[in-house]
Amino acid sequence: MVTTFGHGTYPDGLAFDADGHAWITSIVSNRVLRVAPDGSAHVVLEDADPAHVQWCEDAYLAGTLGRQHLDRAAGSVLRNISSLAFGGPDLRTAYLGCLLGDTIACFRTPVAGSPPSHWTY
Repeated sequence: MVTTFGHGTYPDGLAFDADGHAWITSIVSNRVLRVAPDGSAHVVLEDADPAHVQWCEDAYLAGTLGRQHLDRAAGSVLRNISSLAFGGPDLRTAYLGCLLGDTIACFRTPVAGSPPSHWTY
């Protein structure tokens, strides 16, 4: 699986679902993407401030992207998504870790996560 990410996507966290798709979290844009084995991707969730994303993109292209860009929570609810884990009895709840958050956000998914190796113990 190989894919290219576009404007505002800064991949950080990674989890797999039962269908073999990768779920990628993106800090700055607060995106969750689902990437198929063929590399095609679609946005599952996004809570971005377009002006903040553009500010970070401009800094990235200028080679000046730094802490000041990542230490600002620019979403309306989410605060720099950095990780995703599947949980719940059916593994269809996605839990989101946020670098600047003080809670764990979650949402239901249409497909179960890949069971961790210790799931049946």
